[in-house]
Amino acid sequence: MRPNLTYLIAAATALVAVAAGTVAVAGAEKPGLQERIDSAESEASLISERISAQGSRVADLQAEAEAATAREAELRAQLADATARSTALSSELVAAERELDAVRARYDRSVGVLSERLVAIYKAPDPDVLGVILESDDYDELEGRATLLEALTDADERVAGRVASLRDEVEDRYDKIAGLKAEIDQERHRLGDAREQIAAERAAATSRAAEIAAARSEAESALSDLRDRISGWELEVRKQVAEEISSGGGEAFLGGPYSIPTYIV
Repeated sequence: MRPNLTYLIAAATALVAVAAGTVAVAGAEKPGLQERIDSAESEASLISERISAQGSRVADLQAEAEAATAREAELRAQLADATARSTALSSELVAAERELDAVRARYDRSVGVLSERLVAIYKAPDPDVLGVILESDDYDELEGRATLLEALTDADERVAGRVASLRDEVEDRYDKIAGLKAEIDQERHRLGDAREQIAAERAAATSRAAEIAAARSEAESALSDLRDRISGWELEVRKQVAEEISSGGGEAFLGGPYSIPTYIV
């Protein structure tokens, strides 16, 4: 509860006590005032209870508003994390797409080399070990032709293996990019949900603030009403006592420790 509202309730309680004391002392020697005294005390008690109830309501609303504010702060932290994660994923996606472009370029070049080699193999006669042996004039030529044949075979196998490896790498890159895009979509949904929750918490806090303002206004209105009523009660008592004095009723009690302080009324 805020200090000013605490003061209002404390002041209201003091006003009720002062009013009751003033009326009671003034009416102690005047039995004709008892009905007025009882009515004043009852009304003062009701107004005091009303102010106390408003004070409790304000305290509850303030606790709810503080909880909403704390929840909004928590959601904002989550939003910041989700935003950072989304940014990181986007950067990672860009890098993955660049890597994919590079791998695809290497793959295309390897496919081109393999295609050229296949065309050359198709056009040239198919070499075999027996043909190499029969066409060789001596051992050195035989060894040279065998080495060349082996090298060509190895080269063809390397090209084919490179193409297969690059094809697998391209597929892996596609899978990675698909996974990153799925994560980015999830983060976007998280961001959207967090923003909606923040808006809801802010609306709740705003609503609580409006209710707090209304409750305080009602409490202040009740206090003002109490001040006016106490002033009226005191004037009525003083007037009646004065009338009875003027008609020979005796001394009047118009002051003392039970008079209403000027700073309150």
